[in-house]
Amino acid sequence: MKINIAISAYNRPEYSRRSLAAIVGAKGFSPEKYKIYCSIDCDENGDINQEVYNIYASYNGPLTLGTAPIKLGCNYNVRAALEIAWEDNPDFVLMIEDDIIISHDALLYIEWAANKFKDDASVRTVGLWK
Repeated sequence: MKINIAISAYNRPEYSRRSLAAIVGAKGFSPEKYKIYCSIDCDENGDINQEVYNIYASYNGPLTLGTAPIKLGCNYNVRAALEIAWEDNPDFVLMIEDDIIISHDALLYIEWAANKFKDDASVRTVGLWK
């Protein structure tokens, strides 16, 4: 099963650093198993936060990194991250915003849910909540 991870990020390097570290440190994660797709929104001046960009650009695995041409906000960023993650034709996409710190076993749950519901068209989304 092919599972991609979509991340929407903004002007918050500490959030991005912690969120990416939680993903990479989660049980079951490996760069061979999960591709990361990230969309970074820009500020009001049209500038991307370079520190945020560098955090994702320095990730040592498969990564597609997109940047917004103008500030379009959270909804655009989530949609842009999802669009680039689905372009690779995965079976499943996990959407994470930059301020989300997944638990150490979140990817194991996602793998279970993706397999359990892969043939059930009535299931359109699976959530993570503590």
